[in-house]
Amino acid sequence: MQALRKTSSLPKTLKTLLLSLAVSDLGVGLLVEPLFVAFLVMEKNSTAYSTVKLARSIPAKILVFASHFGVFALVVDRFLAIQLHLRYQELVTHKRVVAVVISLWVFSASISFRSPRIMRAVIALVCVITTGLLYCKIYASVRHHTNQIHRDALQVQQATQNEDMANAARLKKSSLATFYVYFVYLVCYLPLYCVMASAEGLNLTFVFFNAFLSFTAIVLNIITMQALRKTSSLPKTLKTLLLSLAVSDLGVGLLVHPLYVATLVIEKNSTAYSTVELARSIQAKILVFASNFGVFALAVDRFLAIHLHLRYQELVTHKRVVAVVISVWVFSASISYPSHRIMRAVIVVVCVTTTGLLYCKIYASVRHHTNQIHALQVRMKI
Repeated sequence: MQALRKTSSLPKTLKTLLLSLAVSDLGVGLLVEPLFVAFLVMEKNSTAYSTVKLARSIPAKILVFASHFGVFALVVDRFLAIQLHLRYQELVTHKRVVAVVISLWVFSASISFRSPRIMRAVIALVCVITTGLLYCKIYASVRHHTNQIHRDALQVQQATQNEDMANAARLKKSSLATFYVYFVYLVCYLPLYCVMASAEGLNLTFVFFNAFLSFTAIVLNIITMQALRKTSSLPKTLKTLLLSLAVSDLGVGLLVHPLYVATLVIEKNSTAYSTVELARSIQAKILVFASNFGVFALAVDRFLAIHLHLRYQELVTHKRVVAVVISVWVFSASISYPSHRIMRAVIVVVCVTTTGLLYCKIYASVRHHTNQIHALQVRMKI
């Protein structure tokens, strides 16, 4: 808060959002944590225990949600700053940001009292995942703008070029700074969720853990697919195999983990539970086998690239790789449902073991070639 007061380079809108987030986190340190310490020290059957528990619970919910929405508002602000360009200052005014901050605090207070715990957990989860996806979009936009400036550098005047590069650097720096805020926020709040969840009867620890895994799988695989789309140096065959692997892992994040979370929340004796569990089981088997075979196909491709040398491009064509990828997905679907559990386990073990052996062989071949090249260079020097 002192740094925000003394910094004049930040715009008022960003200062207001950061100040709101600092106030909510300061409230956690001043109120929630001390009351929680008192809550642990007091005897459970005393009147003071119930009073302190209630006094801690109310500000904790409000301040935690205010932090959630504060981080979310920060990423939306940086996203609009990059996407709107010159219109940002016209649309995102200080008065509107103040109104948004007040609304966030009012909304945090309203959902803290009357909404059930599951609804609050879902709101927090959606907020975290959306924030992560927006940061992925910001990263892609900043990278695109930087590349565009480098491409157009020779076609513009030096002054304009310097100004554009300065603007891009400023946006990149502020976006990176807010990403650090988001990362610290995740690190700080994840243990809290786990502790809160361990006291519940709905296996909420596994709910939050799988939600975090889902978020990680979605974000990382979207970044991978974006990188594959923009990278021109990789051959089409390798791109196809990597894209298939990214799609299977993205499917795990989008379908399997959320459905598993749903099975933990829904009552076990209900019809909805059986339906969701069946859908999760089928999709999990297909996508897990597709991931296993995808990694195996990648290892085989790199093994052939090293051992076939010039014949690799002749034998491993794009059409053949597409046919292999389709076969992998069809085979994954065929062995997922009717086959026995032992048979599936044996297939996975064989696949993982063979992949490991292939990578050992690749490592040995690369090392042999490196030593051979080094020996030739020594002879040439002599």
